[in-house]
Amino acid sequence: MKTTREHIKNILIDHGVQPSSYRIRILECLSEPNKHPTADEIYQHLLEDFPTVSKMTVYNTIDVLLESSLIRKITIGHNEARYDGAISEHGHFKCQVCQQIFNFEVDLSLMKVAGLNHFKVESKDVYFYGTCEECTQKSMK
Repeated sequence: MKTTREHIKNILIDHGVQPSSYRIRILECLSEPNKHPTADEIYQHLLEDFPTVSKMTVYNTIDVLLESSLIRKITIGHNEARYDGAISEHGHFKCQVCQQIFNFEVDLSLMKVAGLNHFKVESKDVYFYGTCEECTQKSMK
């Protein structure tokens, strides 16, 4: 189901963020399933609708959305920040062949962790690496 711009506008308002065309468009871009673009990819995507947008505007908008917990930053690649519009609990799988990142369901409450009893955990990320189904099938041909 595609998220409408009006729905995105309401989400921004509910999170105390002033809706702007850039914010709405970035959230719309990040609402597509299994899309985890870099800031530069988001910038290129915005250029289609906003030819005068600057990279700084994109980075500032991403920061606002991160601070408002509307998107997540994932670092599943080599020093490469990507962004995810799915803020629900889930993991990420990166195919080492095609480099695509896939979401998968995970129940982090079932994960056994020892040695952090007196630590304050602020975020939990689950990353798996391997070969996706499509690339596995291609390599078998």
